[in-house]
Formats: sequence, C-alpha cells, structure tokens
Amino acid sequence: MAKNNLHSKLIKLVNEEGRPLAIDYIATKLGVNWYTVYKAIADIIIGELQEHHLSVLYDMPIIPLKSTKSLVITPRSMFALTRASGK
Repeated sequence: MAKNNLHSKLIKLVNEEGRPLAIDYIATKLGVNWYTVYKAIADIIIGELQEHHLSVLYDMPIIPLKSTKSLVITPRSMFALTRASGK
C-alpha cells in the first residue's frame, strides 16, 4: 500500500470510527502490520508539526525532521544554535 494511500485510509478509518482506536485494531482493519500503522502515525504527526506548528519542535529534547528520503533526528542543541543564528 502506498504511503499516501495508507495515510488517507488511516485518517478515514479513525474519523469514521469516531472513537479512540488501538494500533493493532487499525492494523487489522487496514490489513497491515502494527509497525506500518505506528510509522504512518508518526509520519503524519511529524509532517504536521513541520508544516504548521514548527514552534513545537523547538521545545522537544530531540528534533525529528522528515526529509524526502527518511526521518532525521537532530539534537536540540544543534537546532537551537541554527535557529538563534537566524539561518
């Protein structure tokens, strides 16, 4: 299942159910492994933070950043230095 398709199906399922859902339940309903669902949820959350709520990342102990290829984890101290220098 393509990533964007999985994200769409995951969001649709959660919204249709209208209640809290366990990762295993979502995985069973979508026919994928629990880790696939967990990763998709993390991708959605990190993507939204980067896109719309970047200031939340400034307060995290490590900074997760999605690149076009994968997830990059940056130490907070390095991110704070970059931010403070205006770069």
